[in-house]
Amino acid sequence: MPKRTLEDSPERLVEDGQLRFGSFRQPIRHPNLIDARAPFGFFMPRPLRSFRLKEWQAMQTGNGRLFMHIALFNAKLMSMVQVKIFDRESNQKYVFEKPIPGSAFKVAEGLYGTRTAYQKRKIDFVFENELERDELRVRLSIPKKGDFPGVDGELRLDTSKTEPQIVSIPFGDHRGMYSHKGLFPCEGSLDFRGESHAFTRDSGYAFIDDHKGYYDYQMQWDWLTGGAYLDDGTLVGINITKNASIDPERYHENCFWRNGKMSLLPHARFEMLDRGTENERWLIRDQEGKVDLRFEVKFQGDVRINALIVESRYRGPFGRIDGTLEGVDGERIELDGIFGMGEEFRLRV
Repeated sequence: MPKRTLEDSPERLVEDGQLRFGSFRQPIRHPNLIDARAPFGFFMPRPLRSFRLKEWQAMQTGNGRLFMHIALFNAKLMSMVQVKIFDRESNQKYVFEKPIPGSAFKVAEGLYGTRTAYQKRKIDFVFENELERDELRVRLSIPKKGDFPGVDGELRLDTSKTEPQIVSIPFGDHRGMYSHKGLFPCEGSLDFRGESHAFTRDSGYAFIDDHKGYYDYQMQWDWLTGGAYLDDGTLVGINITKNASIDPERYHENCFWRNGKMSLLPHARFEMLDRGTENERWLIRDQEGKVDLRFEVKFQGDVRINALIVESRYRGPFGRIDGTLEGVDGERIELDGIFGMGEEFRLRV
């Protein structure tokens, strides 16, 4: 069976209406999934393709004390502004989630000189994408609402020394998903709960996910990510996913980073034990023994939306990750209680 390998990246992901699949070394300047003429096996006019294309930009970032997940998610029938912040000092989680119309914002095509933004009703949430300058910037200003105390600040990600992971994964013969992920040092500050929280080159890190996909009416995946600076200053992070790939051994997005070097991992399986209880834990393993992780859920994060034709069942817990990973290149890391988050995502839209 063919194994996953890295290829040189095309300029455009879709040529002559055909979506190219694979794992790529360099960023793709034009991840133009909208140009795939028949993503579901029959011709679809561009407005209908756009309606079926799910898109988002997301980031997970931490500085030792705070861990934050933010996203601008556009499922076309519905969009979402999402901010989740976990304060490890107080062991408190704060969540802001705002469903909005699908037309409320557009997700940019690629990360070269583009911008994804939602700016309305005192919310200022902007991704500035400038890979040509080796940087990504995020501006975030969310007002206080209910139990959410509000947050304001800016972060800058340095992409110059990190190997990204770019994938195009088939969900069918003519359709699939694109994702650009990476773990980068970041700098800046966030004002949160009356304090200014600094993100510096030796404390701040951020994962990014630039994502587009022709998902089924029922979208689903399992995902685990986490990162940390180790005691010796090494920055490590992981990305493990099980999604709708029709050939998961060859097409997936499992990897880890060590100080900017990306190592591919084999396909792995998720097992959720004692789901929803104080003893919940996830076991993530592969058949070769190269992936052996345990995710102990410390804080649950369930969201349920049922709006007739749109139904979301989302679990996004935070917790502790332990175990070992060995890349196909022989690179190996041991994780001893790094902080991370999981997703058990189910969406009908």
